[in-house]
Amino acid sequence: MSYESMNKNELAELGINRFLFSDIVPTKEDKDELINQLKDKYNKDKLVDFLENNNERYFAVVDNEHREYDTEVHKPYRADVGSAGYDFRTPVSINLKPNDSILIWTDIKAVMPDNEVLKVYIRSSLATKLGLTLTNNVGIIDSTYANNPDNDGNIGISLTNNTNKTVRISANERLAQGIFVNYKTIDNDTANGDRIGGFGSSGK
Repeated sequence: MSYESMNKNELAELGINRFLFSDIVPTKEDKDELINQLKDKYNKDKLVDFLENNNERYFAVVDNEHREYDTEVHKPYRADVGSAGYDFRTPVSINLKPNDSILIWTDIKAVMPDNEVLKVYIRSSLATKLGLTLTNNVGIIDSTYANNPDNDGNIGISLTNNTNKTVRISANERLAQGIFVNYKTIDNDTANGDRIGGFGSSGK
C-alpha cells in the first residue's frame, strides 16, 4: 500500500495528515520519526521523498538588532481554512495624512523554499472603506530576502492615503495579506548572484 492510496483516516492514525493536508511544516525530527515509523509497514518511497525534500515555510520575528519597534509582534496567520492570504498586522498605531505615504515595518520575516515568492496585497477593507493602497501596488518578498544582513528580512509595508482625510490605523490592526506563490524560471536561466542587502536591494 502506498500513502497515495491511503485515506485521511489512515493517514491520521499515522500522524502525517497534518503535514499532507495542512500548512504545518514538518521539522527534521518529525521527518525522521515518521520515516522510522513507516519504514517497515508501507511502500513509502514517495512519502519519504516528500518528507525529506519538503523545504521550510514559516514566519518568524526578526532578531532584536533589526526590530524597529519595542512592541508585541503577531505573526501572520490565516483567518480560516479557505483563506489564501496570511494577515499582517501593524505593530504600532499610525496617522496617515491625506495623499501621504508611510512605511511600516512588521518586524516579521518570511522563510520559504527557493522557488517561491510571497506576494503582499492590501486588505480589501482598507482599500474600499478607507481609500488606502500599497504604494507599490503589490509587494514582492523573495526567498533570499529572509536573513539578509541589512535587516534580517524585516518585511516593510508601504501605505498611501488616497483621500483628503487623515486615516488612523490602530496597533494590531490588519494591514495586508501575504500569499505564497510558486514561480517558474526559463530553461537557460543564469541567475547566480547572492543577495547581500535588504529592502529594495535586489534592484541594485
